[in-house]
Amino acid sequence: MKLIDLHCDTFYKLYNDKTARFDANDGHIDLAKLKTAGSYIQTFALFDSKELHAYDYANLLDYIDYYWNVIRENTEVNPVLRLSDLSEHKVNALLSLEDGGSIDGNIGRIQEVYDKGVRMIALSWNFENCFGYPNSTEAETMSKGLKRFGFETVEQMNELGMIVDVSHMSDGCFFDVANTSKKPFIASHSNSRSLKAHTRNLTDDMIKRLADSGGVCGINFYADFLGEDPIGRVEDMLRHIRHIRDVGGMDVLSIGSDFDGIDSEVEISDISKIALLYDALKSGGFTEEETEKIFYKNALRVFEDVLN
Repeated sequence: MKLIDLHCDTFYKLYNDKTARFDANDGHIDLAKLKTAGSYIQTFALFDSKELHAYDYANLLDYIDYYWNVIRENTEVNPVLRLSDLSEHKVNALLSLEDGGSIDGNIGRIQEVYDKGVRMIALSWNFENCFGYPNSTEAETMSKGLKRFGFETVEQMNELGMIVDVSHMSDGCFFDVANTSKKPFIASHSNSRSLKAHTRNLTDDMIKRLADSGGVCGINFYADFLGEDPIGRVEDMLRHIRHIRDVGGMDVLSIGSDFDGIDSEVEISDISKIALLYDALKSGGFTEEETEKIFYKNALRVFEDVLN
């Protein structure tokens, strides 16, 4: 069993608690757990949001340097900058930014973070920034789209070979990305809004547009985005998977656990227990090929299409 997980916040926890270790810790993800999970590629998001500090590009660069120091210290992890870097014998790591507001309207910084190894950017979190607008319960905010710099960034990311991530963005921004990006884009950790009416989830129209782009939606394990149960249940994950499949087809599904960014209990208590979902898919009527598409093949196709 191989696994590609499109989003976790593990490095946010490590960066803010220097006593925590990447090789083994009490969180959802560490190296030992990834190896047990059969992790093929783990995307590590560096969470950079003004809720926690003022946007600060120098701080973001320090954050990126910290990531690379940890990766280099753990020789069983293989950093991926292009698809030819993939190892069949190590845990592959892909670097992402979540929010990225520290770019602060400077298009040259997109090239700079690319040169420092960033291969995916979630353009917003829960606040307005230089790219555009976030998901919101306010209809006016939700309707707003990309700012001019947001359009420029999508085009630049396409040219460089960086994956555009729309999780957390407003509906208007989603459709602006869909209409602008010449490459597949992703919603790294979002579920179905038809099943759980949360603004972080995707409408059926969004799922269809995402599928048409060749992109993927990573199923999020956080209870708030799954259902009414305070625990992130595998049963609810399956409901969202089935609905998204019925709307957008098998090729739009992937995994985006949101591990180490979840403050509620999850039935899959950490990444090492991911076989619970694998087994549930198989016993729930999904074929081996369909299950492999969800677990890694669909996400790998996007990486092959986008990463230079």
